[in-house]
Amino acid sequence: LDHLTAKERRVLEHDLEVASRIQLGLLPPSEVSALGWDIAYHFEPYGHVGGDYCDIVRPDPHGDSLFFLVGDVSGKGDAASLLMSNLHATIRSLMSPGLTSDGLMTRANRLFCQHTLDAHYATLACGRSLASGEVELCSAGHWPVAHVHRGQVQFIESSGLALGMFCSSEYGLRRLQLDPGDFLVLYTDGLTEARNPAGEEYAADRLGTRLTALAGRSRLSAREITAACRHDLATFRLGAPMSDDLTIM
Repeated sequence: LDHLTAKERRVLEHDLEVASRIQLGLLPPSEVSALGWDIAYHFEPYGHVGGDYCDIVRPDPHGDSLFFLVGDVSGKGDAASLLMSNLHATIRSLMSPGLTSDGLMTRANRLFCQHTLDAHYATLACGRSLASGEVELCSAGHWPVAHVHRGQVQFIESSGLALGMFCSSEYGLRRLQLDPGDFLVLYTDGLTEARNPAGEEYAADRLGTRLTALAGRSRLSAREITAACRHDLATFRLGAPMSDDLTIM
């Protein structure tokens, strides 16, 4: 960068700004209400662009299911954002009515494996929510999903390897029945691996404690739960800088 002229630096800055707008344009609406479900998220890249993946898709506008996904590709910055865009296009191309979350994960893994370099991979948590209150969960090496049910928090572990590691990987499916007031929280390591000035990690234990406290309050919206998680993270960090992309859904 030291050898770039002022004009070349301005061109580079412009390219980064455009890349940032393109990535933000791939995101779904920040709040979605459909089929009795309330979904909200916060997406914050570490730099101009990042490697976190976040999407909400209803394959059939007249159907009874809604997919929600949070993932994290290997690396940071421009290279990671290219992989994220690849994953976004892969997932969107596979979406079809009647597809289950484990079927989507198996197909996405095969395509992602075929079209990325050997050293690259992506973790991904995928859920399919139904109008009945049932949720299918499938996870490819991603952080455990927090399930808050009747005031108690349970972390649901991954059911398979990260996408791109082995083309023949298969993924297990977990089914949950959520009652009114229950909720799920998906996140990337920008939350759990965030550190405060003392070098301590936020970690899943603190997240569980915070979610338990939220569950004890009157029913909150998805936006309010997301905002409460962000506020608790900021309180913990005490001004320490971010070290990774952050997504909370």
